[in-house]
Amino acid sequence: MAAQYIVYLILVTICCVQKSLEWMTERCDDLIVETREMFVDILNPFAKMKRIDALQRLGVSYHFKEEIDNSLESLVSVKFANDDFHAISLQFRLLRQQRRYMPCGIVSSLYLFI
Repeated sequence: MAAQYIVYLILVTICCVQKSLEWMTERCDDLIVETREMFVDILNPFAKMKRIDALQRLGVSYHFKEEIDNSLESLVSVKFANDDFHAISLQFRLLRQQRRYMPCGIVSSLYLFI
C-alpha cells in the first residue's frame, strides 16, 4: 500500500513538473516577444542604452542581438550634453564592448569639467 502511494506521488510530481516546464517555456517566449516590442517603442537614446545595459547584465541579451545591434548603430551618431557624464560613459562602454568606434577624446574632454 505504501509503495503504491509513493509511486502515485512520483507520477503526480512528474506530471506537475512537466506542466510547469511547459508553462515556463511559454512564459519565457511571451516575455521575449514583449521585450522586443518594448525595444521598438523606446525613442529616448539614454533609455534605450539603459535597457541594453540591463539586458546584458542579466545575461539575456543574446535573445535580442538584432535589436541591440540596430540600436547601437543608431547610437554612434548621438551626442549627449557635456555635463551628462553617465550617458556619455554608458554610450562609450556599450559601443566599445560591441567593437564600434567611439573616439576617446569625448571621454577625456569630460575630465576638464570635473
